[in-house]
Amino acid sequence: MLDSEYGKSTGTDEEYYEVVVENGCVASVGGNNNSISENGYVIAAKGERYKNKLKEIQKGDYCIIDFENSVILIAGENYNPFFEKTIKFDKYNGTRTANTIVIYNTGESTGTNIWGNEACVDKDGFIISVGGNDNKIPEGGFVISAVGADRIAELNGAAAVGLQVKVDNSKKTITFAYNQESLKASVRIKLEDAEKRFENAKEKYLLIDYKAAEERIEELRGYYESVCEGLENGNVAKAVV
Repeated sequence: MLDSEYGKSTGTDEEYYEVVVENGCVASVGGNNNSISENGYVIAAKGERYKNKLKEIQKGDYCIIDFENSVILIAGENYNPFFEKTIKFDKYNGTRTANTIVIYNTGESTGTNIWGNEACVDKDGFIISVGGNDNKIPEGGFVISAVGADRIAELNGAAAVGLQVKVDNSKKTITFAYNQESLKASVRIKLEDAEKRFENAKEKYLLIDYKAAEERIEELRGYYESVCEGLENGNVAKAVV
């Protein structure tokens, strides 16, 4: 992956196959020694195995680079990232005994010890935080609390900030859904958290880079608007990117 810091073009020869990305979208495919946009990058591959992978990419696809894991995600028009996952729970507001998942919706906090893990759900049914114990119970919401290695793994494998949660009391199940509403919620929650942290820093006169913090908040605000626009236009790939 070559960006504008590398140069004005890739400088590759005919042994390479390239995909040009601009503003998160594939602008062109094929060729070599392509120009590198200041607002994008070029993915270059050598060797039939890797070239064939790139040849699956089409102009107009959306592209996400996960630098931490060295992964390139390509999302076409019909890309669908949504899913649901369901787990069982044991009871409401009782003592969190061994290998149980308990839902707490009364009191100020769950009152649990340090040996489990919890997910907090707001009044609108979206997860606002995951982790810790003895969490404060959100007003109008609830906390899902797990203890025991297997039950903690169940919760951790299903819960993430922004997911929509539905509880079926008759079946004693909790369904975690990543859908269009939770996609918007996941970004909104991050934006609101950043804004709260920023205001708190100002109130306490903390020594932080306020300009960088404001820029980050604006980036999140812009991303949220992009997500909403993409979903309104029925373009899930654009919304995810």
